[in-house]
Amino acid sequence: MKKLFLLALIASFVTACATNKATISEKDLKSTLSYLASDELKGRMTGSEGIRQAATFIADRYREMGLQPMGDSGGYFRYYDFIAGAEPDASSFLSANGKNLVYGSDFTFKGFTGTADIKDAEVVFAGFGVRSDSLKYDDYSGVDVTGKVVVVLRYNPDGDNPHSVYNPISSFRAKTKLAKEKGAAAVLFVNSKEDDDVLQNLEYDRAGTQALPAIHVKRTVVDQWLKIAGFETLSALETGIQTLKRPDSKVISGVKISLHSGLHLIKKPAYNVVGYFPGSDSLLKNEYVVLGAHYDHWGMGGSGSLYRGNEPQIHNGADDNASGSAGIVELARTVITQKNQPKRSLIVAAFSGEELGLLGSAALVSQFPVPTSQVVTMFNFDMIGRLDSVNQLVIYGMGTSSQFKSLADSLNKTYQFKLSFKDEGYGPSDHSSFYAKDIPVMFFHTGLHSDYHRPSDDANKINYAGTKKVLDYASEIVETIVNQPVKPDFIKVKSPSAGRSMAFNVYIGTIPDYAYNDKGLKITGVNPGSPADKAGLKGGDVILQIGSSKIDNIYDYTDALSSLKAGKEEVLVYKRDGKEVKGTITPGKRN
Repeated sequence: MKKLFLLALIASFVTACATNKATISEKDLKSTLSYLASDELKGRMTGSEGIRQAATFIADRYREMGLQPMGDSGGYFRYYDFIAGAEPDASSFLSANGKNLVYGSDFTFKGFTGTADIKDAEVVFAGFGVRSDSLKYDDYSGVDVTGKVVVVLRYNPDGDNPHSVYNPISSFRAKTKLAKEKGAAAVLFVNSKEDDDVLQNLEYDRAGTQALPAIHVKRTVVDQWLKIAGFETLSALETGIQTLKRPDSKVISGVKISLHSGLHLIKKPAYNVVGYFPGSDSLLKNEYVVLGAHYDHWGMGGSGSLYRGNEPQIHNGADDNASGSAGIVELARTVITQKNQPKRSLIVAAFSGEELGLLGSAALVSQFPVPTSQVVTMFNFDMIGRLDSVNQLVIYGMGTSSQFKSLADSLNKTYQFKLSFKDEGYGPSDHSSFYAKDIPVMFFHTGLHSDYHRPSDDANKINYAGTKKVLDYASEIVETIVNQPVKPDFIKVKSPSAGRSMAFNVYIGTIPDYAYNDKGLKITGVNPGSPADKAGLKGGDVILQIGSSKIDNIYDYTDALSSLKAGKEEVLVYKRDGKEVKGTITPGKRN
C-alpha cells in the first residue's frame, strides 16, 4: 500500500510538471558547447590555462542565471590539489664506467621510478625480463642479478604481438616488480628492434612509485656496453631469443653503473565549479539535488588519448564532455526558470580531473558544502552528444532507488527513447563518487564512438537536436525529484560486473580510489555481497597485501588478482584508520 501511494504521488507531480514545461534552448546549448569544445581552450586539460578559461566561462553562466556561489572565498571555484606530473630530482644522474649519460638524449626515467643510490653495480642483460611457469620461460634462469642493474628489452619473445600469451607479464611495471623480486638494484629498459630508438617521455601514471629505479636507455648506449663485453648487438640477441623462444641472459662484463634516481611530484591547484539555487519550500529547501558533469578532457593528448599520430593535436572533447558540461548549464537554467520554482535546492557542479581518475568529484564529496545525507539524488551527464538513429539512451544507476525505473519509463512516452537501464551505481564517471556516499544516482550517456578520446571528437559531430531531446527528458525527471514531497529511497546495488579485473577469472568487488597516491590500494567502497564485502572491507580501507603479494599500488593489485583462484581463501592485510588489520578473503569466480 505504501508503494502504491508513493507511485501515485510521483504520478501527480509528473502531471503537474508536464503542464508547466519550459524546454532546453538548442541555440543556447550549441553556443555553450561550441565554446567549451573550441580550439581556444586547447582541450581543457586539468591544471591548464585552457581549463581555467572553461571554468571561468561556466562560472559566468552560473552568475547570469542566478546561481549562488558555493565555492571558496565567496566564489564558484572549489579548489583541490592534484599531482600534475613528475620530474627528476635535480641530483639525479646515470653513469657508465664513470661517464655521465645525458638525460633526455641517452636516458629518461619512467614515471614510477623509485628512489635509490647505486655505485659501481655490475650489469646483466636479462632478455625481455619476463618469467612464466606455465610457459616454461624464465629470463632470470641461470643468472644472479642480486644487487646488479638489469638491462631488459621491451615486449616479449613474441615481439609486439597484441595477442601474445606473454602480454599479461610484459608491462614495464610487471617487469620492474619481477626484477625487484629477483634482487636487482635497478632496471634499464631498451626499445625493441621493431621500434625507432626514441626515448619515452616521463609520464606520471598516478599509481605511485616502485622501490626500484626504472630507466629508459637508448639502444645505441647499450650496444656500446655489449661491444665492451665482446657480445653481439642487441638486435642480434633479441632475434636469437625470439627465434628459439629461449632465454639468453648474461653478465655484461667490463661495465659498471652508478646512478641516483628520485622523482619530484609536481602539484597543481584544480577546481570544481559549484553553484546552487535555493529551494522554495520551507522544509524541502534543506534537501539537495545535484546536477553534475566533468568539463576536463585530454588537452593535447596524454596517457588517456587513443590518438597514435606523431604530432600533438588538440583533443577538444566535444562529446566527452563538453556535451555534459553544456548540458548541466542549460538544464539548470531550464529548471530554475520554470513558473513554479523548485522546492528542493539545486546544486550544479562541473568537475575537473575526471579523466585522471574522478579526482574532482572525489575531492568535492570529501568536503561537500552541505551534509551528503541531505543530497537526495545526483544526476550525472557524460557523453550525451551522439544520440543515434536508434534513439538509444543508456541510464546507469537505475537500481539505486526503487523509484527510478517507473519514473523514467512513465516520462519516456513523449520521447520514445530506446532506454537501456543499468542498475549499477558504480561506474567510470563522477556519479561513482556520490554513490559511494549512499546517494541515489542517475548517469545519462548516449554511448561510445570512434572519435572517443581522439582529436576528431569535435563540435561539428554533435547531434544538437538529439542532445536537446536527452536534456528535455532529463529535466522532467529532475523536476519530479526536485518537487515531489518524498525523497527517493537509496538501494545499495549488488552488481555482478563491478569490481571485476580485466580478463582475470576472479573478482573481488572493490572500487579503487584513483586519487590516492600513497602506498597500498585505497578503496572508496565495495559491492554488496562481493568477496570484499564478506571479508569486511569498507570504503576508506587501504589494501596492503592479498595472498603472498604485497600491494603498493593498483598495478600490484591487478597483478595479485591474476594469480588468485576462485574459492581459495587468501591472506588479506589492510589499513583502517591508521591501524593494520589482518584477515582473509575468498575471491569469487567471474561470471
